[in-house]
Amino acid sequence: MAKRKLTDAFIRSVNEPGEYYDEVVKGLCLRVTPRLAKSYSYEYNYNGKKKRKTFGQADNTSLKEARDQCRETKVLLINGIDPMEEIDHRKNKLSITVSDLAEMYIREHLPSLTEKTQIDYKRYLKKRILKKFGSREVNKINRREIIEFLDEIAFTEGYAVTSNRVLATLSGLFTFGLEKSIIQKDPTKNIKKKQEKAKERVFTNKEIKILWDYFSKMKMPTGNLYKIILLYARRKTETMKAEWSDINNGIWTIPGKNTKNNKDVILPITDLAQQIFNELEKYSGKSKYIFESPRIPNTHLQNDTNSRKRIQDKTDINDFTPHDLRRTAITKLAEIGTPEHIGKVIANHSQGDKNDVFKVYNRYKYAKEIKSYISMFHEHIHEII
Repeated sequence: MAKRKLTDAFIRSVNEPGEYYDEVVKGLCLRVTPRLAKSYSYEYNYNGKKKRKTFGQADNTSLKEARDQCRETKVLLINGIDPMEEIDHRKNKLSITVSDLAEMYIREHLPSLTEKTQIDYKRYLKKRILKKFGSREVNKINRREIIEFLDEIAFTEGYAVTSNRVLATLSGLFTFGLEKSIIQKDPTKNIKKKQEKAKERVFTNKEIKILWDYFSKMKMPTGNLYKIILLYARRKTETMKAEWSDINNGIWTIPGKNTKNNKDVILPITDLAQQIFNELEKYSGKSKYIFESPRIPNTHLQNDTNSRKRIQDKTDINDFTPHDLRRTAITKLAEIGTPEHIGKVIANHSQGDKNDVFKVYNRYKYAKEIKSYISMFHEHIHEII
């Protein structure tokens, strides 16, 4: 066992097989085989067993790197950690796939987010991220390919908003990975969001007729969900959660727990709307929910992605989204002469000021006006369809 100060020159020139121990970092060994293969290693005892950790071949590992790794190994031993087990642990972390990380993220972190964010993130993970990266090792995902992935969504497909939502989901996923020490860096850091243009899509009367006819052909309850969204200028998620107990004496009350601004919305049920609710009652009257999921009994409808795509494919309206129905309703209400403050009450658009028209007193104060203008709007829709 020869001891000497190892140098780069000596390592290149040594041609005698044997073990040469470094005097700079005690225990670091340069092993030279009879065929003059050279490698660095460190021999140690752990729990009474002799072990050897190899740091790499001398032709592709520098002396400095070998010394640094040997020092790290000694620190692990001082802290009671077996360096070989630590290698296995790191390898396991490095081999974790994006799907593995997503499963942990959904199980451990998503429950701390709002219900809507949970639904959105799960959708973007399943429909976008896992389809693209699911089988890849999470530590091998690089910034460039994420940028290209997001650019494809934004510019090739034309969905800048979706691109930004996918980026937010990825950022949350990788932040979680960092916190768990599963990844060493976040490849989404400092990636800029795409510029979003405010959507202004409003359906024409002809398009409303086409859509209404197609809604009538759809399986329960999605077609009728879309009809109600149009008739009452509703948000999709709050409508999906509607319960039969919310309807009493010709009034539909959307509880604040389901609305975006946590305020109740009180709406009159017209003859046209009653026809739709009657159809729904035959379908889900025994359920708690008006728009019961066709897949999971006694739970509300959760997702309409496939229905939305079918509408885009089967009609000439290939840019259809449920939110366009809400925007169309708000626009049509204004066109028939609905005062702005009444339209805001119907749509539940809160301005956030102290004299907000959404105060309880004002919601009841405007009940007659709301009923009048909603009735006029429904008559207008009836004429169109």
